Amino acid sequence: MRCSVCCCLLGGAALAGIVAGWQWTLMIGFWTWMATTIALVLLWTAMNLQVVSESLGINPLRITSWTVFVMLFFAFFFLYQSTFAFPTIPSIILGILTAGSGWWTYYTLEPAKA
Repeated sequence: MRCSVCCCLLGGAALAGIVAGWQWTLMIGFWTWMATTIALVLLWTAMNLQVVSESLGINPLRITSWTVFVMLFFAFFFLYQSTFAFPTIPSIILGILTAGSGWWTYYTLEPAKA
C-alpha cells in the first residue's frame, strides 16, 4: 500500500501530538495534533482550491446562504442570551434551530438551488 505525501504529513502531525503529549500533558499533545492537522488540511485545501470547490459545488449562492445562516444564528443567539437571559447552551441550540428553520423554509419555498 502506497502512502501519499498528505498521508505522511498527517502521520507527522500525529507523531508531533504524541511527542508533545509525552513531553508535557495529554491535552497539550491533543491540541498540538489538532492544530497541525487543521493547518495541514487548510494548506491542502488552499493548494487544491479548484478541485475542492468543484467537488463541494461551492458557488456564490451557496456561500451567501451559509453566510446568512451564520449571521442569523449569531443574531438569535445574542437575542436569546441578552433579551431572554437564557443560559449559553440552550441559546446555542435555539439559535441553530431557529436559524435552521428559517433557512430551510426559505430554500423549500424558493426555487433557487443552494
